[in-house]
Amino acid sequence: MIKAENVVKIFSGRGVTVRAVDGVTTTVDKAEVVVVIGPSGSGKSTFIKILLEDYDLEESLYKWGSKVKIGYLAQEVKFKDDSLSVLQYFMNEHEVNQSRARSELAKLYSLGMMYLK
Repeated sequence: MIKAENVVKIFSGRGVTVRAVDGVTTTVDKAEVVVVIGPSGSGKSTFIKILLEDYDLEESLYKWGSKVKIGYLAQEVKFKDDSLSVLQYFMNEHEVNQSRARSELAKLYSLGMMYLK
């Protein structure tokens, strides 16, 4: 389970203050899959980075369950070797053969398509 209460992140610079995340409260229960959707600049990535502890917080409380597994793909991905295909990269990173890699990637594709409906 993930529980977040009153998550706030403020950025300041060049005379401008932006409340990128403002008072977000949410709970994700065991076995739930969550997709964060919103317009560009609405704070989605900032909120995820806060939960991943990439940013310090002004005020908030959040807790991770003991068995939470995090999956996150940043907006800008830096691969070790840009010449590899997604399939080749997956095979190398997870030390699996092509058949297993294709099977696992197909599951992700199917899950993604389900959320786009």
